[in-house]
Amino acid sequence: MSKQHVVAFREQVEADPALSEQLRDETARPYAAGGGTQALIRIARERGFEFTQDELDEVVAEGELSELELDLVAGGAQPGGEPS
Repeated sequence: MSKQHVVAFREQVEADPALSEQLRDETARPYAAGGGTQALIRIARERGFEFTQDELDEVVAEGELSELELDLVAGGAQPGGEPS
């Protein structure tokens, strides 16, 4: 598990419009229904990218994601995966 996997997953999302749309749909669901960052991490793991919520938060805090990507990652959840 690593921050590098967060960045590599982001690159895959940028290259795959269908994956990007899937993430938008699934992360928009309420946190309690498995949406938000839970969905992002689950979808990443299904594709072989292993990272934790903390690693995702670190990449966001380091500014390695664009504003659009931050919106996608947020998906209705605050850092730490808690619902907003």
